[in-house]
Amino acid sequence: MDDASPDGPREADDFVGREALLRRLRQALDRARDGEPQVMLVTGSAGMGKSRVCDALARMARVSGAEVRLGRGHEGEAEPAYWPWTRMLEPLLEELDDAELRGVLGTQAERVLELVPALRARLGPAASAVRDESEEARFQLFAGITSVLRRLAQRRALVLILDDLHLADRGSTLLLRFVAREFTSGRLLVLATARNDRIEAGSETDLTIAELARRRDAVALPRLTTDEVGRLVALLCGEEARQPLVEAIRDLSHGSPAAVKAILHRLLAERPLSEHDPDSLAALVPQAPAMPGAAPPHTRCAMLDEGEVWTLIYAERSVRLREAKGLLYLARLLAEPDREFHVSDLVRSVEAPPLESRRARLEAADRTERTPTGPDAPRLDPRARTEYRRRLEALRAELADAEARNDPGRIERARTELAWIESELGAAFGLSDRTRSVPSVERARKAVYARIRATIRRIGSEHPLLGRHLEASIQTGVYCVYRPERSVSWEIG
Repeated sequence: MDDASPDGPREADDFVGREALLRRLRQALDRARDGEPQVMLVTGSAGMGKSRVCDALARMARVSGAEVRLGRGHEGEAEPAYWPWTRMLEPLLEELDDAELRGVLGTQAERVLELVPALRARLGPAASAVRDESEEARFQLFAGITSVLRRLAQRRALVLILDDLHLADRGSTLLLRFVAREFTSGRLLVLATARNDRIEAGSETDLTIAELARRRDAVALPRLTTDEVGRLVALLCGEEARQPLVEAIRDLSHGSPAAVKAILHRLLAERPLSEHDPDSLAALVPQAPAMPGAAPPHTRCAMLDEGEVWTLIYAERSVRLREAKGLLYLARLLAEPDREFHVSDLVRSVEAPPLESRRARLEAADRTERTPTGPDAPRLDPRARTEYRRRLEALRAELADAEARNDPGRIERARTELAWIESELGAAFGLSDRTRSVPSVERARKAVYARIRATIRRIGSEHPLLGRHLEASIQTGVYCVYRPERSVSWEIG
């Protein structure tokens, strides 16, 4: 490996903090090559390494002799339907001679032309694309594409990488789910990636994540720990940094590998790493590299309670909004970035006794429809159940990783939350997995989601930059969290 240059950190082939995921991808590739198809989804915010994971899988697959093709969703571009799939399928089919092409397509030529119209000239004038938009036609299209993929995978192990699924059209996401369900045998591995801070609750991407999570095929990229940041710094720079500097880099980068690297570029452009300390870091890089929608450095970020009105200050601009529960939920989340609040805890924390006077004001301003309890009370709906189970899978993976690293603190936290969630589910599910009445959690999830999103829309109409920041950083569901792409210090008062 090359030495670090004075212009910045060197490139590293290793993935600090991602070793378990790379092992899992290697296992998935091996299974796919043995005829056991695999579909995986990796999520994470910007800068967490999703595209690098795609590159690593592509390298492993090519070395193993597999065929690798990449498709990607694009933001703000008028792409044809199923464009990521077109980008993956077209080169696979174009490299076949005419006889091979007709053999692979079989009776599905008309269906495939809908995705790969460039093949029309080779298939002759009799071939034409199907334009039916009905549900039945879409099923036939998906079944046809799956059949073609199965034939292609018989020829050679096939790896398809669908990057930025959150930007892809709805049809592309539905096709991924269809392939995940129906491709039951063959040498195929599909890896999709998505930004979890850009996924709308209830969207097809959200439902796809939930479905793959139930199968334990969805993996969320966590932020790097302080120890992992220290290892990454040593790997990139060829020398270890002192612990105070490592901790300062972790705080500034918010555990994002891309932000760590950007910070190191700034530091090494000035002088060797050994000559830096937290003070020099603060002077050279006062805030993490700016992300879209981020406030400029050195600006005040605040949510100030002024009685019946809140003042929000961001990017040197302020807005005033009448008090509402959505603002209180936002204030609670912004006060503790990266902390995941169960909706019931979020509601209790906002309406706790110390806030009794505030609650009285809110009840006057926000008359909430009461939901009955008892036999007819609302039940835990599929989305809530999915989110509980998704969190369980994430915690089990976290526990396994913590045990492998012999990290007592993380082990204890994971076990504690696992026990709590399992007890919650035990109250919600019987042995037959039929839900019992859990009106409080379900009402809380729906109410918190509606109020937070309505409040963000209100903020965005008055302060578009802050609205975009909150839209990208606030995640809602059974668990809610403020997870900005760079560290933001909010003054809440």
